[in-house]
Amino acid sequence: MTIEEAKLNLPVAGDDFLEDAFETKLFEFKQFFLASLPTSKLFQAKIKRIEQLSEAYSVLGGKEKEEINHQEVHFSFSSENVKEVIQAYQKKSSEIKLNLLNASNSRITAASASQLVSCLREFASKWQLNLEQVNSSIKISKTPDQMQLLKAINDFNQENKFTFEEIKSLPEDNLLKQEAIRLSLWLKFENNV
Repeated sequence: MTIEEAKLNLPVAGDDFLEDAFETKLFEFKQFFLASLPTSKLFQAKIKRIEQLSEAYSVLGGKEKEEINHQEVHFSFSSENVKEVIQAYQKKSSEIKLNLLNASNSRITAASASQLVSCLREFASKWQLNLEQVNSSIKISKTPDQMQLLKAINDFNQENKFTFEEIKSLPEDNLLKQEAIRLSLWLKFENNV
């Protein structure tokens, strides 16, 4: 990357300092990742932009901070109990988002963004339904309210139902069934990208 190309990727205007401009751009990427539904294609495009930003910063004389206390989040949702899996997903997703917020360099920011997609993919695979039997117009980008989801799980458990397999028999207007449909659609979208 030439200096001219670097200035296009990381414009520094007048009194701005190079480090401030870099950190501002990195912060904008973090905000995007936290506010968006994780999808591979979109996140990979943003990660590529982060890599270009990092290269531009280096070409212009900047040196990224080393990450000292970063620990990668490991996740596996092996239980068939819906409540346990949701709680594990929320915990792991929160840990990844915290890593993302605390990231002080482009490498950790990109790695955390990739982990958000992987974590959601693992979680969604637990909910997978046969979509040929579904007549719904659910939007994959509209996540359910967490309190309503918790209430739906508690109601589900009150009926002595606990597993993902039992969600398949629920009516389509049930929030858990709608979430299964939404995540199955997301997974189908991800696999077709």
